[in-house]
Amino acid sequence: CVCGRMMIVRQYEPSLGAGRSVKESESTIFENLQSKFSRRLVTKTAARNCYAIVPAAGHSQRMGRPKLLLAWRQGFVVDAVLAAWTASRVSRTVVVVRQDDEPLRQACEKWPVDVVCATDPPDMKASVQIGLQYLGDTYSPGHRDACFVAPADLPMLTSAIIDHLVGEPFDLESTILAPRFGDKSGHPVLLPWALTDQIFRLGSDQGVNQVVKQNLVQHVLFPESDRVTDIDTPESYQAALRAANQQP
Repeated sequence: CVCGRMMIVRQYEPSLGAGRSVKESESTIFENLQSKFSRRLVTKTAARNCYAIVPAAGHSQRMGRPKLLLAWRQGFVVDAVLAAWTASRVSRTVVVVRQDDEPLRQACEKWPVDVVCATDPPDMKASVQIGLQYLGDTYSPGHRDACFVAPADLPMLTSAIIDHLVGEPFDLESTILAPRFGDKSGHPVLLPWALTDQIFRLGSDQGVNQVVKQNLVQHVLFPESDRVTDIDTPESYQAALRAANQQP
């Protein structure tokens, strides 16, 4: 899905100025090239296109019932999540669902997203890999693009948080962008497309968070009150509902 890129360095032989020795000129040329190369490596820019993978193929075992179809305001949890993604500046959102989860598939298809049906992915990593493969085959992201990866059960996520990250300049070659709420990192994380191939090289015992651990991370600060948390248990769901009801 993702191919490595070859960097070509053009070779040239500049003419020497009067009174300059070969040794001095070579030294100056090397220093100038080194300076330009270093500046290029640390150049930061906002991604040209941002995509999002929403892995929604889990079985909600800790919740005891399908958590994405739990009530949330005037709809379901999944409605709140997809409302945030589709209202944001993200170019396209890909939702990965189980092939046999007809109720969730129908709920997702009400939104302008790409729904990818998969045959019971064993974990979130497998769902993300399926989503990335689909993105690569369908939209052909390039080296100036990036992709959000985040759990599907984030009903407190807002388009404002997503858009803040979309507009943030960062190194699209080697750095991951992540929000920090107060003193803790959170969701969603934005990966340069160049780094997404690392997800396919993870070991069987490694999750997607390993990619974040093994790369440079640039944090974007948000207030603690904006923290986005997932809902894995009945207790966390009730806590999220109470927090949502306190919002204006």
